[in-house]
Amino acid sequence: MNVYKVNEYWIAAKDADAAFGQYLEETDSLDNMIVADLVEGEETEITVSIKRLTTKEIETQTVPCCEDGCDRCDGLNEQLFDTYQELLTQRTDFPCVLAKEL
Repeated sequence: MNVYKVNEYWIAAKDADAAFGQYLEETDSLDNMIVADLVEGEETEITVSIKRLTTKEIETQTVPCCEDGCDRCDGLNEQLFDTYQELLTQRTDFPCVLAKEL
């Protein structure tokens, strides 16, 4: 299983196409992209960035377990962190979102 960063989402998927499809599903397609009203004849571009993480990045990069406290970090002074590899081993349904930039 691979991990892709699609804009601000980290998605586990077998390939970039599946990761992009999951991104569109999570973001309600283009609803979250800001596009001002266009005047007649005007054109705009929307860019989606997709990066496949390396094995080393998957094994070493960490993300917080939650945004605001959860059962795992409740009562601790700090949040707990997981690597993408640890998150991958906890999931069985793919493609799926592993993390999102806040």
